[in-house]
Amino acid sequence: MVDLDWDALQKKFDKKNVLQPIRNYPGQLRAAVETGKKFFPTETRAIEKIVFCGMGASGMAGLVVKEVLSSEIKVPIEVVEDYSLPAYADEKTLVVAISFSGNTEETIACFEEAKRRGSFAAAVASGGMLAETAEAKIIVPTLSQPRLGTISMAVALIFVLEKLGLVESMEKELLDCAGFLEKESGEIGKEAKKIALKLKGKFPIIEAPAEFGVLSYRLRVELNENPKILALSNCLPEMNHNEINSEILPKNSCFLFFRDNEESEKMKRRFEFTKKNFKKYPQIEIRLNGKNKIEKIFYGIFISALVSYYLALLNKTDPEKIPVIQNLKKALV
Repeated sequence: MVDLDWDALQKKFDKKNVLQPIRNYPGQLRAAVETGKKFFPTETRAIEKIVFCGMGASGMAGLVVKEVLSSEIKVPIEVVEDYSLPAYADEKTLVVAISFSGNTEETIACFEEAKRRGSFAAAVASGGMLAETAEAKIIVPTLSQPRLGTISMAVALIFVLEKLGLVESMEKELLDCAGFLEKESGEIGKEAKKIALKLKGKFPIIEAPAEFGVLSYRLRVELNENPKILALSNCLPEMNHNEINSEILPKNSCFLFFRDNEESEKMKRRFEFTKKNFKKYPQIEIRLNGKNKIEKIFYGIFISALVSYYLALLNKTDPEKIPVIQNLKKALV
């Protein structure tokens, strides 16, 4: 590894010390479990559909939970990142408004619509209007940016579903995951620095197996917000039906593949063919360690946050500030 003074880079560019809450993801997970255990729904009813409403990192929490529970939950889940609910949302639909600030205008619009339709309306927020007005809610800790609280919001959603009888208790799996991440944190940090160095000056093209597709998207948006670079993301096998045909790519392209150590033989062959097809470009693999899907997904979220953080330092960019988004919010008032 290049001999860099990471501490000096952090001191110079990380003014809000966002590294601390990232490193504390295992602790955040444990705290979120304790918070979730205290949630008790205001009522019970038959739920046939679930809609998570959220933008940015808040919507990401919904996507994470949808993927974590994809092989477990019997009720369909949709994540809405817009101002309105799907037409099917009715009194047998659970609508969870997820807004870290509690004031996201698109999410509040969906929450109000859910109440008008008679849906079971719940909320996950750190404060704001949702925290004040929602009867069924989980309040998560405040952090400097929503993306730092995705784990808290995701765990909160899992407990909302559990307390409504839609999934079995996952408390043990979540606490085991916290211990796993804590144990692996040192190695994850070292690997993240190596990957960041390889991505410096590159255009990342991120691919993951479909069952872990949320990780390719998560890393992409982390790269957008922390080091402020553009990236591309997709998942296999879908990219093998379109993107793989690309012959004209940015000269500084670099492929990053999330790989499952237990992937099927067919998926293994797809990845190897894809890598061979783009062999003239640098390639990086992230192996998803963990004994189950929860651990693998949260491992991917953890290392993605650190990769994007260290790349921000290499790019001499404050990983916390997102001035363009703040300017947009002012323009919309």
